[in-house]
This record gives sequence, structure tokens and C-alpha cells, in this order.
Amino acid sequence: GEMLYEVENSEMEMLVYPNPFTSDFHVRFENAGDEHITLRLFNLAGQTIQTLSDQLPNQEYILGNDLGAGIYFLEVQQGDLRKVVKVNKAD
Repeated sequence: GEMLYEVENSEMEMLVYPNPFTSDFHVRFENAGDEHITLRLFNLAGQTIQTLSDQLPNQEYILGNDLGAGIYFLEVQQGDLRKVVKVNKAD
């Protein structure tokens, strides 16, 4: 079987707030190091709405202010690490 090793505090944490949101939402990262990241916002149909490539993880991002109400997904990639968070825009 495969061996999985996990080092404490090595996992990137992605904080998304507020969620659900009404105007926009904020994204920031902890334990992300300095390797650049790509953020991609997509809808339930899988269509990409916004992509931010080659970004620095040590700053805050504000997204979603031009979205209609509904369910969206924010995908963040850093090297071979990929995280997806569901965000909900309320009416």
C-alpha cells in the first residue's frame, strides 16, 4: 500500500469569509509558504468565472462582488496541492 507522510503544520489553510456572502468574500492563507498559487472560481456547471494565476499566497484576496446569487467553488492550487471550497452567494 501507499505510505502517506504528513508533517505537522505543513498543510496550507485556506480561510474564506464570510460564507455565505452577500457582496464579496475574502480569501487568505496560512502555512502557505511563498510558492505562488492559482485561484480559480467556477460555477456548478464547472465553467470558470475568474482565474488569478501566479499569485502570492501571503496577501488577502477579495472576490465574488460581480457574481449572481448561487453556489460557486473556489479552487486553489499550489504546486501539486489542490483545495476546493464551496462558497454560497446569498440574495
